[in-house]
Amino acid sequence: MEKAAEEVAYLLSSATREKPSVPASDFEKVFE
Repeated sequence: MEKAAEEVAYLLSSATREKPSVPASDFEKVFE
């Protein structure tokens, strides 16, 4: 589970870098 969480965090960080117009809060809502 820890490895998966790290991969998700990496993907999210990459996504936010590629699409800065998308607020991180949206990603947090998806995973809540």
